[in-house]
Amino acid sequence: GGMEILDFKTDVPPAGPVEETYPAYVRQVETYARVFREAGLASGRTLRYGLLFTGDGNIRWINPETETVTD
Repeated sequence: GGMEILDFKTDVPPAGPVEETYPAYVRQVETYARVFREAGLASGRTLRYGLLFTGDGNIRWINPETETVTD
């Protein structure tokens, strides 16, 4: 019962916290998660979301601890 939202990025992977290097991308994937919550698509599921940089193949989780979405 989990859901993961990943946004693939081809930019240079950040050396430090993604929130500092690419704040607009962070807001973008947070918006995707909010839309899923508000549409009820994540109801009763655990949800985590992040950015996958293709340059190194690593995911930078925005909320590394999964949250359980309730109505």
